[in-house]
Amino acid sequence: MDKKYYIGADIGTESVGWAVTDEDYNILKARGRELWGSYLFDKAESAAERRLYRNARRRTARVRRRLNLLQELFAEEISKVDPLFFIRLNNSSLFTEDKDGVLTSKDALFADEKFCDKDYFKKYPTIYHLRSGLIKGEVDDIRLFYLAVHHIIKYRGHFLFELQNFSLGNSEIIREKFYLINAFLSDRDMPVLDLSDLDKAIDELKKKEGSKRSRQKLLTDILHTGSEKSLTAVVKAITGGSVKLKELYNIEEDNEKITSFSFEKSTFEDNDMPAIEEAVGIDEAVLVRELKAIYDWSVLCEIMGEETYVSFAKVKIYEKHREDLAWLKRYIRENC
Repeated sequence: MDKKYYIGADIGTESVGWAVTDEDYNILKARGRELWGSYLFDKAESAAERRLYRNARRRTARVRRRLNLLQELFAEEISKVDPLFFIRLNNSSLFTEDKDGVLTSKDALFADEKFCDKDYFKKYPTIYHLRSGLIKGEVDDIRLFYLAVHHIIKYRGHFLFELQNFSLGNSEIIREKFYLINAFLSDRDMPVLDLSDLDKAIDELKKKEGSKRSRQKLLTDILHTGSEKSLTAVVKAITGGSVKLKELYNIEEDNEKITSFSFEKSTFEDNDMPAIEEAVGIDEAVLVRELKAIYDWSVLCEIMGEETYVSFAKVKIYEKHREDLAWLKRYIRENC
């Protein structure tokens, strides 16, 4: 090739077209063949699905490390009371015939002569009853103390409010989230929320009264979203509704990996959030994180009610459910 030539390529997601021409755009030849053609291949796939599995494995490994460390910290004191406690606990998921040979009892936690699993579950129907007893100072068994701490360490929550003095009565954290959302929207020349009645909006989120649609309508009026799709999407998100990604970010098309999301979905953190970060970028996904923080706060308010501890609130919910179930059974027996 002692003359000047051009190489042209048309690169797509599933094919590449190419050609070699002279300066007058005539296709050149080499070894008797014209230098042009195309290559077809499968469309590239992102690593999102593999990343989900990898993140799940890492979370599981971190939980296991924390629990192993916790056992090490408690091992010496618990062995003085019950040397087989951890062996029973670690074998609790196995069939009797598959358990360690040193275990002679079918009980998975306690095998004392006067305190076995049946006694434990009668006294503490749920782990929150045990945690509630721990708060009240009613727990005097090191093994019970371990089980309560084990649950807290294993399910340690999120860190959206890390290093902040969080309380349901303190609305400053949530107010800050709304201002951050407006700053995000303003920086991108998008419409912003009217926060002149922000306290009223926060009160409505805290009450969480009425249907989801009615709350969305009320918040839409309070925040004066008008017909702006992005602001309407913000209101839907903080009330747990289904939100279209293209409406929230005011973009033309959805990413094929994620078209809509809802904070109420149990798979949001594992599936939807990584897909959103891939679709709009980690920096842009901050908006979704802030909205999720507001939604989580409203859910926590609903759970807590008038209680000051999560464990107390959970016990109260359990007792209400137990009373309702007893009433329903009694009604069916008498009337059906």
